[in-house]
Amino acid sequence: MAARVLVVGGYGGVGKALAKCLARYSNYSVIIGGPNIQKGRALKNEIASQFPHADIREAYLDATDKNSLLENFKQVDLAIVTATLPDHMEGIAEVALESNIDLLDILIRGDVVDVLRKYENTIKKNNRIFLTQCGFHPGLIAPMIKRAGSYFDNCDEARVFMAMEGVFEQPEAIKEILYEVITPNAQILENGCWKKVDHKSALPFKFSAHFGKRVCYPVQMREIHGVEKELGLRHCGVYASGFDSYIDNFVFPLAFVLGRFNKKLSLNISSQLFFGRVRQKNKRDPKVELVLVANGSKKGKPGKITLRLKSDDSFELTAFALLALLDQYFDGSISRPGLYLMGQVIDAHRLFEDLKNRGISLQTEESTGNGS
Repeated sequence: MAARVLVVGGYGGVGKALAKCLARYSNYSVIIGGPNIQKGRALKNEIASQFPHADIREAYLDATDKNSLLENFKQVDLAIVTATLPDHMEGIAEVALESNIDLLDILIRGDVVDVLRKYENTIKKNNRIFLTQCGFHPGLIAPMIKRAGSYFDNCDEARVFMAMEGVFEQPEAIKEILYEVITPNAQILENGCWKKVDHKSALPFKFSAHFGKRVCYPVQMREIHGVEKELGLRHCGVYASGFDSYIDNFVFPLAFVLGRFNKKLSLNISSQLFFGRVRQKNKRDPKVELVLVANGSKKGKPGKITLRLKSDDSFELTAFALLALLDQYFDGSISRPGLYLMGQVIDAHRLFEDLKNRGISLQTEESTGNGS
């Protein structure tokens, strides 16, 4: 019997890309779940016309309603949360445990990990697997660092820089980013010790031609914690570029200031301003670029590795990363009950091989001697 998968928020940006990829590349039975049944049915019909043999259907699902969750969860083996629902993950986790199914999410907010940690013992006791912070940011960052580390006998420094276009389906999707802005928890590893940093630790970085030179700000990335012990790193961090001068110099500072007094008000106002700016620019080109720069030594000589991953569609890249994770989950490679961050549990070599097979390249630039 084919595995039964529910995509929560299945007609949103990532959900739509994932549903299409599941229909194309897998034999899973897929349910597109969301509160707008017309959108779900339209997407189901679109996918069915492209992939007639796909086992796919739509279902009404209100992820804020326990009964609605129970009705849908009892029909599947795995629920994948692609909608922006960080404030509802506690209820979703409880229903998943009650329904005796596994759970996966693509949420960015670090506090979601803390929410799920409360259920870690129950997850293990119930013989379930919860996978959180899946996709490409988080999701691909720690695997990229591990991939770079394999080039060295001793890896001393690894920093990842990210740039992406601001393409969002709705203001709600922006709130996760803004939440991280108004509750800054970014940490970088310096001289072997993790320390909390802010925007003053931003670094300039030159991406490829599309993004050019950008100022990149340190961001929280839970999955990289622990990789320093595995590779012997002394310096490590993740940095994300801003979007444009209006968002970086007005919306983000406003969100931070308002957030000191009223977090909810800050998120509501700032997300509308952010979304309005994105709509005004009318960008529908969700390009993304991840670049890892690592320094270390090999056979006694210093060296430098640059890994560059680019995609013209960040939604598709997220879906491909999820497919690679699902392959390892369903074939039993990820089988021990518990709560895991994707970047910490996925086999990096298989991950990038899967991405390569689906057209996502990871370009490598290597130099030795003085590292230039």
